[in-house]
Amino acid sequence: MLAALREPASLVEGETGSGKTTQVAQYVLEDAAETGRPVYIICTQPRRISAIGVADRVAAERGERVGAGAVGYSIRGESRTCADTRLLFCTTGVLLRRLEEDPQLAGVTHVLVDEVHERTIEGDFLLMTLQGLLQDGRAGLSVCMMSATMDGDVLGEYFSGCPRVSFPGRAFPVKTFHLEDALELTRHRVDPGADWSRFSKAAERRRKSKAGDGEPPAPPTQQEVARRYPRHGPGVWEAMAALDPDGINVQLIVELVVWYVSCGGGVEAAMDALHRRRPPDGGYRADAKVPAPRAPPLGLRAVGSARNRVPPRWGRADRVPPRRGRARRCWCFSPGRARSRTCRRRCSARGSSGARRPSASG
Repeated sequence: MLAALREPASLVEGETGSGKTTQVAQYVLEDAAETGRPVYIICTQPRRISAIGVADRVAAERGERVGAGAVGYSIRGESRTCADTRLLFCTTGVLLRRLEEDPQLAGVTHVLVDEVHERTIEGDFLLMTLQGLLQDGRAGLSVCMMSATMDGDVLGEYFSGCPRVSFPGRAFPVKTFHLEDALELTRHRVDPGADWSRFSKAAERRRKSKAGDGEPPAPPTQQEVARRYPRHGPGVWEAMAALDPDGINVQLIVELVVWYVSCGGGVEAAMDALHRRRPPDGGYRADAKVPAPRAPPLGLRAVGSARNRVPPRWGRADRVPPRRGRARRCWCFSPGRARSRTCRRRCSARGSSGARRPSASG
């Protein structure tokens, strides 16, 4: 690999999890430290969060802080570097802007273009610029392209038969489960009035917005779904036939998260439940009905609250540290008896005289 990285252009191919992003640049740094050659490496990332995260990871592996040693990053509007920085992680746009100001990339010895298979306009333009720079005879510059899925023959031919290095990854095996599996695990039922139901008004609006793209195919009936998925039950067939493929089923996502937490044993228990094709014993059931309490729980009291104050307080439960954020029910009291409604509905209970009764949220 080091011999290939000393060439004007090289291609590193490795599976996901093989360490291309975090290790290749460190190999160059360690080799330069052993040989005493000056080095300055720029590693491009397609996204800002990737540049920051990889820089933090590499700096932690080297036992230093980002921007206070050999590792730094630069994104639009933010830069953490110092005089000792020799490995800079940046976005593709930042490197293109640097090329506008310094077309020869003075002082740079290596440019590592990561995730080169993501064919963006900025990425393709960067490869064109770097290839032109090498053809103009820029001495002392090595360009390395790193990819996990792209066909290396295309890039190798574009860079005049550059050397290629390939190595396997160490990713854990992944098994794919589809929508019908999630519906069976959670015993999900589709509310006909929900936005993700094909019988809802939201689905009708989505169909009308796509009317100009041609006549959409007719949705499958429950009998057709049963023929496609014979190993599943009637509940899954009914839910599959009622779902709108263009809608996002938020309720199913929540039920999957609750199902995973209810396994109780982490990943191993969840995988065991997946293989058994049923929820864990004593765990969550999507069709379970929890009766609403008739009075506020012990320790809560009724306080006055304006209508526009209830939803904002409910929505801020996720802004506090873990294990402390709680969103409770909103209680509405009528003159005769108490009843509960969820916080997502406005409190409109009024007394016999027409005056609004106090409401409270715990």
